Amino acid sequence: MIGNTSRQVSLQRLLSSKPVHPREWFLVPLPVIDEAVARILNGSITGMVYDPTTARLIEVR
Repeated sequence: MIGNTSRQVSLQRLLSSKPVHPREWFLVPLPVIDEAVARILNGSITGMVYDPTTARLIEVR
């Protein structure tokens, strides 16, 4: 019950807050976003970072 109540409060805060318009997201090409989503879903995102110089996801060594 307590966990459910905190979820309701969080949802209320989310719904009552002002919309957020992230500017950074638009600096990333759509194919890179698609790749990131696919990697999140298949679990291979670990160890990857976005390189703004090359506009690609690269593996951190």
